[in-house]
Amino acid sequence: MPSHTIVCKLQDQDITDRIGRIITETAPEDYIWIFGSLEKAATGIQALAHLNNNHFSKRFITTCVEVDDGTDDKQLATQSATTTTTSVPEVTKDEKPSRTVLGVMVGYQQSEEVDSFWDYKMAFGWWYGFVVFLKIWLVTLFAEWPHQRHRPYDHFYIQDIAVHPEARGRGVGSKIINFTKMRYLHHPELGVRSLTLDVAHYNTNARRLYERLGFAPQHSLKDRVQLALHHRLYWTCMELPLFDDAAEEENGTPSTAQPAARQQAVASRHPAAQRILQRLSAGTTKMQR
Repeated sequence: MPSHTIVCKLQDQDITDRIGRIITETAPEDYIWIFGSLEKAATGIQALAHLNNNHFSKRFITTCVEVDDGTDDKQLATQSATTTTTSVPEVTKDEKPSRTVLGVMVGYQQSEEVDSFWDYKMAFGWWYGFVVFLKIWLVTLFAEWPHQRHRPYDHFYIQDIAVHPEARGRGVGSKIINFTKMRYLHHPELGVRSLTLDVAHYNTNARRLYERLGFAPQHSLKDRVQLALHHRLYWTCMELPLFDDAAEEENGTPSTAQPAARQQAVASRHPAAQRILQRLSAGTTKMQR
């Protein structure tokens, strides 16, 4: 049966150990150290996905899913480009279309509260939950220090992005990143100014993909120290600015011309901000005269 791919937030019906197996392939040694084994990691991530305040909560996971419902990607593209719709085979309740997760991205905004010990306690119990929580906290601290947390604007940090081996070469990673990019471009009121991620220096294929999508390396103090010490696991931070003011604020220069969409979003939420913007624009006009 023809199938097509969709990118969406993780759905309850897609929460299986397959999610965990795909995620653990990004850094198997790290997940073995955190959970004890890859099997425990896969089932543990599955359990954490059902809860709300942890790194693997479903609200932080975006998936690319293949749906077998009688339509393929070309048919869907044709339907969206024309006013007439192509008939799709009806699916009864007993014949629900099968869904296969092809790729997974774990990410969250800098301003979001991510981890709560109680999620780990609910999933694993007191002792094992505390151990997993502590190890994830240590890994996150090292990964995000110092170039992730200390930015003058809110950004979306991509913690993990992984594609199932059978789906590689199909553009799954690009689809997930573009989905995330367009989400924040279309909703500037969410406050995200850029996308950031860490990539290993030896992973040249991933670096090329990210550069092709618009990411650029941000050489932080951590990067320079690791490179000077010839660290075998040297990682570098890459960033994709979504708005011009993100790059300006990162360089320490004030943004004098914010995007119109952002101004409208801020003004709609805060009437006082609208008055301030009007005064600033009026003052700029007088200075030019």
